[in-house]
Amino acid sequence: MTSASRVAGAGALAVGAAAVWWRRHPSACPYGQRFWVELPHPFITRARLRDALGPEAGERLLEIGPGTGFYTLPVAEWLGPQGRLDIVDVQQPMIDHTLRAAVQRGVENIVAAQADARTLERRATAAGLRHERSVGNRIGAFHRFARSDDAHSTQVR
Repeated sequence: MTSASRVAGAGALAVGAAAVWWRRHPSACPYGQRFWVELPHPFITRARLRDALGPEAGERLLEIGPGTGFYTLPVAEWLGPQGRLDIVDVQQPMIDHTLRAAVQRGVENIVAAQADARTLERRATAAGLRHERSVGNRIGAFHRFARSDDAHSTQVR
């Protein structure tokens, strides 16, 4: 085996190990590296997301970790002017970025809050919501919750 092959093999192994580590230890993408979340998403396109979520006009949804609004803006538009999309992100610069983009597109049904949502499911359960389904992965997942006594649902990303 040549030294070039060894270097290439070690590099591939390092990339693989980093990918596995990142998958097991997800974290928020820093605002300074936002270009990573603005890249096209070939496996979860906006059309596939719409099919999976089935958002209805007038519905109220909650998105956790909107990043720069890649999914936020179209989802808010799908909800229409009578709907509402609440977004929660741990980073204020991501929220500001998303809200600026919403203003530029004329989207007015987004309400934002800066918070750490790691305890959201526990709080939802305490509020009498039950988990119905999830779409996505641990970082960018939409979750649907519904009240036990109510036909209206809240979706959580």
